[in-house]
Amino acid sequence: MEEYLTPDSPTLQKVINVIPFLYDFFDDDVSFAVTDRTKYLFNRGKGTLNIKSELGLEVPKGGAAYVALSTGEFCCRKVPATVYGFPFKSYAIPIKEDGQVVGCLLMAKNIAKSEEFTDICQNLNDRMENITGVTKTMADALENMVVANNEILDSTNKTVEAADSTTEILSFIQDVSTQTRLLGLNASIEAARAGDLGRGFAVVAQEIEKMSVSTTDSVIKSTEQLETLSTASREVQEQVSQSNETFTTQAGRIEEILAAITELNEKVLELNELVKYV
Repeated sequence: MEEYLTPDSPTLQKVINVIPFLYDFFDDDVSFAVTDRTKYLFNRGKGTLNIKSELGLEVPKGGAAYVALSTGEFCCRKVPATVYGFPFKSYAIPIKEDGQVVGCLLMAKNIAKSEEFTDICQNLNDRMENITGVTKTMADALENMVVANNEILDSTNKTVEAADSTTEILSFIQDVSTQTRLLGLNASIEAARAGDLGRGFAVVAQEIEKMSVSTTDSVIKSTEQLETLSTASREVQEQVSQSNETFTTQAGRIEEILAAITELNEKVLELNELVKYV
């Protein structure tokens, strides 16, 4: 049995006698101590927590043992690494005899690994938040691109419709031009029959034919240009539709990734909370 100060309380003596058997329950570094109402009676640990406190040393005010002795209730305090070079938790259980607090059982547990794990969880959480932010930005950008593509597609559809409508108008003008040319030809024939009396009318007939030919040429050129415009617009229409499908698919996949990241982030937060109880 380790060295200790003999307590006045038989209950404290029994606690001190049991302590040597408690170390086998812990794989990590651990330390046990027993106090009476004012001073340390027993103190022994293993590994990093084999901190030798002088027996008979007064229980420091503000510590877990002091709180447990004063209140008669369990107390847990975290001791930062700045005190002994490593962090640990101190657990204080008041020991009562005949309903009165006669002392305190202290246990200290090294929490360096759990704090290291907490730091890892926090770093992972920070990175997950960054990834989430980047993913959301990508999703928003894709959504904006889809909106822009839809606007382009709408404009292209209107251009195609306008080109088709214009083609119909030009076709009508072409029919009118053809009829006008026939009218001019008939007028020339009638002017020839009329001889000298139809000379003035013949000039008018020739001008009508020239106008008809000129109109026909213009209609042909306009039709060719409209066909080129319509073909190009339909190609743009098809490409925009295809890119829209691609963007929509990618946006869906990014949403799935974002959901998975969010779920993973929640698990990291749960782990971080669990570590607090270690």
